[in-house]
Amino acid sequence: MAVAYADKFTTTPLFQERYSDFYLNFNRNIGSGDIARLTNDDAIYSTLKNIVLTKKGERPFFPEFGCNIVGLLFENYSEFTRKTAEAEVRTAIENFEPRVSLIKLVVDGNPDSNQVSIVLYFTIINRPETYSVGFLLSRIR
Repeated sequence: MAVAYADKFTTTPLFQERYSDFYLNFNRNIGSGDIARLTNDDAIYSTLKNIVLTKKGERPFFPEFGCNIVGLLFENYSEFTRKTAEAEVRTAIENFEPRVSLIKLVVDGNPDSNQVSIVLYFTIINRPETYSVGFLLSRIR
């Protein structure tokens, strides 16, 4: 691959889009009027959120997509419930997000307020950095 003369003296590396996605509410790009896009890390964060928050059977024509973590919010919280929630999230992410490798998954419940806190520590494939994203799930009613 040929290197341009200007590239030899440029101190900032060229930013490449590796992953691209779009917002689920179909926001528009103000400048072009096209659908706004999520790129790279933001696209992966959005996908992880969609996987965790989608209940199984909720997506038409793809009933096995998602996880049943929301169904555990009214269960009596115990070690068994925590391990079940952890297994649900881990299985869903391993099945539906091939771009990440889970390092650690922390599930912590607050039974008094029917809330579950989930923190995912992961690496993106072919990148050395460790990333984290957290969710707080709670019942509205």
